[in-house]
Amino acid sequence: MKFNVYLFLFITVILVSGCVPSPQEKEEIAVISCNIMAASRNMDGAIRIKQINEAREEMGEKKFLLSDEAIKESFEYGLCKELVLNNPKYNAMLSELKAIE
Repeated sequence: MKFNVYLFLFITVILVSGCVPSPQEKEEIAVISCNIMAASRNMDGAIRIKQINEAREEMGEKKFLLSDEAIKESFEYGLCKELVLNNPKYNAMLSELKAIE
């Protein structure tokens, strides 16, 4: 009986961990997302927001709930990747760059 429980837990852990992208995969998803948005200069704001949310969903991150202005600002300061990755240090990084300016 104990063996079956341990086997079940082991399989569950393997399946759950297999669904989460690696840090490298997350980085690639963020870079691709930023490249798409940067290459499409005439992209509508709603499409940029959709692009970030699709990337975050693929990475298992929280949805992006800010405005298109926040996305544009991330490009202005070279922080698009951090915004897409939902980096917890994003706001501090942005504030630091604004202070330098």
